[in-house]
Amino acid sequence: MKQRILVVDDEAGLTWIIKLTLEQTGPYEVRTENLGIKAIEAPREFKPDLILLDVLMPGMLGSEIAEQLEKDPELHAVKVVFLTAVVSKEDVQWAHGQIGGHEFIAKPLGAEELCRFVESKLGPVAGLAADGEHDAHEVSFARVRNLTELEARLRDAGKPVMLDIYADWCVSSKEMQTITFTDAQVKTKLGAMLLLQADVTANIGERDFRTIALAPKTRELARVVAAMNNLSGKIRRLIEDESARAEKLQQEAYRDPVTGLYNRRGLERNLQGLFRAERDVFSGVFALLALEGFKEYNLRRGFHRADELLALVAQTITTACAGGAVVCSRFGGASFAVAAVNMDPSAAAVLVASISASVESAIAAQALTGEIQFHCGAAHFDSGAPPLPELLAAADLALTRAQVKGLNTFDLIALSEIDRRGRGSLAWREQIEGAIVAGKFALYTQPVLSLPGRTLMQNLMTDGSQALMRAYSSMSLDL
Repeated sequence: MKQRILVVDDEAGLTWIIKLTLEQTGPYEVRTENLGIKAIEAPREFKPDLILLDVLMPGMLGSEIAEQLEKDPELHAVKVVFLTAVVSKEDVQWAHGQIGGHEFIAKPLGAEELCRFVESKLGPVAGLAADGEHDAHEVSFARVRNLTELEARLRDAGKPVMLDIYADWCVSSKEMQTITFTDAQVKTKLGAMLLLQADVTANIGERDFRTIALAPKTRELARVVAAMNNLSGKIRRLIEDESARAEKLQQEAYRDPVTGLYNRRGLERNLQGLFRAERDVFSGVFALLALEGFKEYNLRRGFHRADELLALVAQTITTACAGGAVVCSRFGGASFAVAAVNMDPSAAAVLVASISASVESAIAAQALTGEIQFHCGAAHFDSGAPPLPELLAAADLALTRAQVKGLNTFDLIALSEIDRRGRGSLAWREQIEGAIVAGKFALYTQPVLSLPGRTLMQNLMTDGSQALMRAYSSMSLDL
């Protein structure tokens, strides 16, 4: 029985190559999808054993797809491996091949590398040629590895020569291999030729797109060199365009367009990266800063002035945090978040005080003290890297305490205090949203009828429904 692999990538040519490569080299059945939104339904229909998933796709990110698959009772056990052109192989090694708990591999990669990777996940792959040689369906090519070797083979050939420029990820190479070279008439004609092959797969995988500066004196060889240089340039431009597109999608997915800071999704992603990079995380601080009166300011001054204010505050916070292992973000609306690691309570207090003083000075410099105020709440932790919801709960509680103190104030709380002081509003919101997704909310309604006409009393029913929902949530919701 064939094992099933689902490949999701917005590049149709790439998914076709992966499908062709895997189905030719192993007992696999491969299905491809080029739209992220179809990556949710396809696994339910196809029942894959492995999913190869692009990270950055228009409309829906690979991380969002993986998150939904993990929540699905039927699909949460399916192995998911991310494909990405954003990172290099060195990045993969540095991150130990992990993104959000999933393995990932860098694009582009050779067919052998892909097959070996799939083999490590699903079992042995039959049909791989030894020493990287491609069978090409009985048409045997001799590999040439440099220009000197090629010139020597041409000089001693004594018959017509065909040079095949081969790459594992080239659609034309695969079509030649599976269609052209298997044709009986073609094989007969090739039998009278010296068949040479220059494999540029490794160069592509390492993003090493070389051009040959030396112009050979032999006219035919000069044409070959010109063709190889042209191919190398095209591939270089293709990869550069793909990297630029991936960077743009990453910016749109993880950056706030107004301030240039990370958005909430970017904060979560980079906070994980910060914890991973600083392998010995002993302590740290997480702070929330909220601007007060921003909504009214936006209505009075307009969106342009409001955006300028947000950008100013973002720049002020970034400057105050310069020089440390810190992640800054616009958390949403007029709220900002800052995370820093390996800080004792006194250093955390200094950082929060510096942020608060800098923001207050920036607001005053714009003559906005009467219109805009702020509060800052921070949570210090000293027991390793805690989950983000816990940090949010503690920082939100500190923010509430700062609001009690007065305008333009801050408060610092220890994470351990969250258990005896209760939860902040952001923590409750996250818990409630999670409970809704998990189906822990139930809405009970009972129609209230008037007598003797038995007319439906709509208002009473609505009020009663809300009361019943509140009662149920407070008694039955496991928060």
